[in-house]
Amino acid sequence: MADKTLPDSESVRQLRELLAKATLGPWEFALLEEEDGGQPGMWRIYTDADDSVEATLAQLWSGEHDNAANAALIAALRNAAPALLDALEAQSARIAELEREVRHLYDDMAHDHDAIRAGKDAYLAQSARIAKLEEALKEIVAYSGGYYPDDGEWDGGYGAGWEDAADVARRALTETK
Repeated sequence: MADKTLPDSESVRQLRELLAKATLGPWEFALLEEEDGGQPGMWRIYTDADDSVEATLAQLWSGEHDNAANAALIAALRNAAPALLDALEAQSARIAELEREVRHLYDDMAHDHDAIRAGKDAYLAQSARIAKLEEALKEIVAYSGGYYPDDGEWDGGYGAGWEDAADVARRALTETK
């Protein structure tokens, strides 16, 4: 199977160089007749680009091979070469631009992923801190005598354990920084 990769910039440069050195177009082709002064039955690739003299560029026998198609292809490719090379260079530039955009989007996505992970970690840390503070609050209320931790009902009294409650609060705040 033939390699289907596009020519690189060096190949395009070389093709443009060859094109610049080649006879100007447009190129044409025709079957030679005896009156043309050439060998009848040959396909002639020619140009009359300078309007004064037709220049024969190549001749192909019309024998076993379909040299009419070969002559047509040679002339058509020569005539299309400038536009094909322009299109190739434009597409190569567009591909490079899209590759830069994809790299930029990938970098943005990686940054966003890191930010989301950091936000999730901060959320989990805050959730754990809140849970510890809630437990400490239950202990403080129990020491104060206002609620019974078991059933959560107000007993109507005021506990005598305020100093113990203050210690629990200080410990909870220190442990959850």
